[in-house]
Amino acid sequence: MLELYDRHGWLHSVRSVATIGALVIAVFSAFLLDCPARGDPITLGAAANYGVLVGSGQTLSLAGSDYITGNVGIGSGSTVASSGINVIAGTAYEDSGVTNLNYGWTFVTGGTTTAGMSGTINSALAAANNAAALTATPGLANQGGAIALNGQSLTIKAVTNLSENVLYISSLSLLNSTLTFDDNGYTNAKFIIDITGGFSVSSTGALKSVIQGINGASADDIIFNIEGTGTAVSLTGNSSNSVIGTILAPSRNVTIGGGGSLTGAIIAGVNNAGKSYTVSSSSGGYNITSLGYTPRASSTNTPEPASIFMFGGGALMLLGLRRGIRP
Repeated sequence: MLELYDRHGWLHSVRSVATIGALVIAVFSAFLLDCPARGDPITLGAAANYGVLVGSGQTLSLAGSDYITGNVGIGSGSTVASSGINVIAGTAYEDSGVTNLNYGWTFVTGGTTTAGMSGTINSALAAANNAAALTATPGLANQGGAIALNGQSLTIKAVTNLSENVLYISSLSLLNSTLTFDDNGYTNAKFIIDITGGFSVSSTGALKSVIQGINGASADDIIFNIEGTGTAVSLTGNSSNSVIGTILAPSRNVTIGGGGSLTGAIIAGVNNAGKSYTVSSSSGGYNITSLGYTPRASSTNTPEPASIFMFGGGALMLLGLRRGIRP
């Protein structure tokens, strides 16, 4: 800069400005590389520890032949109604405000425990709200439409392992049909199914409906987030029916029956807003094996393509300037 007014000095000043620009790009690139490339994972928090969780002011009704392997959580002011013989092979956690308890012939192998459930319920509601706010993942089957299968099969393949595979649909209805989730070669793919309308899994006669996973996809990888109010979530049919995943229905009634099975969880009525919702079983009972949703790994410092481009561009500019500048 001391030779600013001769011909060489002018050239050096331009190169100095360019050098500063290159350094800025390189530093900014390094900053981007240190930023997470994806948001926080969806997590149920403490709510993942329950096979059945009902919010405050709700009703849990067991009609006989229900078998729940795992814990049951009951919010304050809720009611437990039981008839016939049922089994909870776990612990029933009841908020101190739970009233009208009537387990009848329901056997609770882990006993009943008084516990504040508001934190757990709030975790479930937060998970539902966060799931509903996710961006849809391009490339998933039936994105933006409805899934209505009658005697048919559909496979939903994961397209990313860097964040949840998020599918938005207006409704899900299976009648004598099979819905399959496929990890598609990924090691830790997650599926969030946001549903604004009905959710029904049913069968007729000796036929069956199945929601299953293949190639590594399992119950702890899937959440069915059933948004808003509307028709009851329905899992009915016969003992051949089987479903995997967490049924998250903050503002819906849930009906189960016919002897089918769920590997995952039912979480309902956690957004009661002064309203009462019911989780109830019908004749034939139902089998629930608790397997809570496990979140994907937290955000890592994986560089995005734009960050790599800027870093590379800055580095090349610095290299070129160094070769071009002479003392």
